[in-house]
Amino acid sequence: MRRGGAENALDSTTGEFRFIRIESVIYGAGKVRTLARELERRALRQRLVELEEVDRLKSQFLSIASHELKTPLTVIAGLVQISERRIARAATREGLPADLRDDAARTRDALGTAHRQTIRLARLIEELLDLSRLETGRIEMRHVALDAVALVHEVAERMRMADPAAVIEIAPSDDQAMVVADQDRLEQVVENLVANALKYSAPGSPVRLCVSVTAGSLDIAVEDHGVGIPHEELTRIFDLFYRSVEARMARPEGLGLGLFISHEIVTRLGGTLTVDSSVGVGSTFHVRLPLAVAHSLEAGDAAPVKDREAATKG
Repeated sequence: MRRGGAENALDSTTGEFRFIRIESVIYGAGKVRTLARELERRALRQRLVELEEVDRLKSQFLSIASHELKTPLTVIAGLVQISERRIARAATREGLPADLRDDAARTRDALGTAHRQTIRLARLIEELLDLSRLETGRIEMRHVALDAVALVHEVAERMRMADPAAVIEIAPSDDQAMVVADQDRLEQVVENLVANALKYSAPGSPVRLCVSVTAGSLDIAVEDHGVGIPHEELTRIFDLFYRSVEARMARPEGLGLGLFISHEIVTRLGGTLTVDSSVGVGSTFHVRLPLAVAHSLEAGDAAPVKDREAATKG
């Protein structure tokens, strides 16, 4: 950098030359590049602040919108279910004319479809709420000592009742497999994996659950014989909103939230969620939780834990 110099200048008001001093600063090429990089860094920092604010507003919107939708949808689902039961009873009433009986049967089927769709929408809203909680670090975990075998049986029975056509098998296992975890969240993970397995399998194709203890950890395996996942997509299957090519071709419902949420929950429980899969053969998801955690609490004790870590994006 150098400075200079003095020179004559024409006064525009009088038309006379006057001697004035002009200070100038001349920078070298290296200094110019440094200044350019600094300006670029400042612009990037400002852009980052703006993007973080947009992300915060997005999470806030998701949370508010999901809460506002959840209550009326719950009311709608309840009313549809009540109407479905009343119509079903009316359809079997003695002495009812045949045409009215047929109308009642069609109405019952339509209400059944409406009820299933409201349940699907309620599940989607709950996933959006969970996503919002994960992103803002507001998801809560309440660790209790629980029997994973009993939990798997309970989830399977509940899903069989919800969908009598579903074929859900449970492999023989030990009488108990104790672990410390959040029961509701672990049930959510298992239910999510089973629902995915059923969704991407042919009707009547069995989904098999297996609970085992190996190398000091609990393993809950969910196996299906569905479309499978290409090898190159296995590393992305737990990313937010990600759906594999095979899944998109099969055209099942969903936004690609379930596996991301399940992976985040298992991570917060101190475990891992992995998958083995082959296209056209099927997939096996493994939920592994460390048994060592079980020794930190006495059986039956509960310890509330609030996880305030921000969600890790895949």
